[in-house]
Amino acid sequence: MDGGGGYGIGIALAFEAQAKKRGIEVLGHDRLDPKAADNPAITKIKALGAQSIYCGGRCTGRDEAGEGVL
Repeated sequence: MDGGGGYGIGIALAFEAQAKKRGIEVLGHDRLDPKAADNPAITKIKALGAQSIYCGGRCTGRDEAGEGVL
């Protein structure tokens, strides 16, 4: 996941590439809108059963239920 912007996107893609090289299963890559009140991407990630979330850049957010997750 990334928070947008050149830095956030770049560091998230670098993290993803290194994770895959080390055998870590990456379930997806979404963009988080740090200005949004809720972020469906977080709800989607929870539904996938992810054990962790990495977010490159400026990342804060709430899921659709309003729970703060980042």
